[in-house]
Amino acid sequence: MSTTTPGPAGRDPATGLRAGPLSRRRAATCADAAAGVGTTSGLALGLMFAIEVPTDGPFVFGATNDVLGAAFNLLVIPVYAELGSELPPGRTRDVLLPAAIGAGAVGAASGTLLVARVLPFAPSTALSTAAIAVQAVWMLVSNDRLLRRPDFPRRLGRLGRVIGAAQLLGGAVVGAGLALPRGSLGRRAAFVVGGLPGVAAWALWPAWFYLAARYLDQPAPAEVPAGGDRPGSAGER
Repeated sequence: MSTTTPGPAGRDPATGLRAGPLSRRRAATCADAAAGVGTTSGLALGLMFAIEVPTDGPFVFGATNDVLGAAFNLLVIPVYAELGSELPPGRTRDVLLPAAIGAGAVGAASGTLLVARVLPFAPSTALSTAAIAVQAVWMLVSNDRLLRRPDFPRRLGRLGRVIGAAQLLGGAVVGAGLALPRGSLGRRAAFVVGGLPGVAAWALWPAWFYLAARYLDQPAPAEVPAGGDRPGSAGER
């Protein structure tokens, strides 16, 4: 049974976005696109560090990563909104969901302005890092809440929790390392210890969106026939 009630004109009361079967199908399409765009963006970033950073340019792969990263941040917004509509009323839905949607918009704007050379690298990186942190909190908390529902896919929820926790833990350790003296052993160790889970979590985001698309391809909880199981739900647990 659905945990929320659509607002006026079929809009979700927490986000103001349209809710219903059509928005769910669009969210599934966006989730699939986010999985593909996120994977391609990651490959571009890897090629940048492998090819362009050692030769100091021309950073075509870097610009490609920035453009795809901006697109990724836009694509995640409908996914967050649709899954957030399945949360019960409370701080996660009423406060953290709008914050995650806003973080997606900020991340998209930051990447776009960087490519357009309107925003310098340093402030763009700071904004993007903050946007990732907010989305990581959303990923951890929202998936934990959704896992309390017996009909929510276990793999999707658990992967989301792992991604959010690893991203936040890695970021905290790297942040602590920045406070240490440049070139010190402690600083280098913090970057390695914090960087490994952070990078691993970042690389897993596309996998989560792929699983989210499979879930969103199915009817919403309120649309499942009485006495019937969600199609394909058993295989997702």
